[in-house]
Amino acid sequence: SDYTREFSIALGSIRVGTTPTLASITRRVDAASARGIAFVGWNANPAPTNDAMMLARGQLLDLDLFWRAEHAIPESFTVFVHLVDSTGRVFADADSPPSRGIFPTDRWTPGEIVRDRHTFMIPPDLAPGEYAIEIGMYLPSTNQRLAFNRASPDDRIVLAPVQVK
Repeated sequence: SDYTREFSIALGSIRVGTTPTLASITRRVDAASARGIAFVGWNANPAPTNDAMMLARGQLLDLDLFWRAEHAIPESFTVFVHLVDSTGRVFADADSPPSRGIFPTDRWTPGEIVRDRHTFMIPPDLAPGEYAIEIGMYLPSTNQRLAFNRASPDDRIVLAPVQVK
């Protein structure tokens, strides 16, 4: 009979945990995009000293990036985190959708701050020297990067210089 059939429908997603606040961000940044995504800051482990990071070859770096949706975001962007030299050559990366795909940008609530963790290893064979960490977002379907800072658009945000020893 029809009464024994089971019908189901997805009602939405459930979020568990606490929402970060601006007070939990040690390195504040104000970078906005025309697509409604703002980058509000970052934390790192190990933490930078004197605005630079001292890292050893083979060392792991944990970066917590903090984003905020200014309005509903219809697209799902991927975040890139790159260790680059002065010419922009990428030596390590940790690209993924926000929160490793668990919390994509098209599910963000306007005004909410989202913590997005990225971990990568400084390559063990990397030459000692000066590098930088840059981040940003792109649409995976087109690889087009999102421009930040409406007044002078740039497709990446440089977080900090890195001294690799």
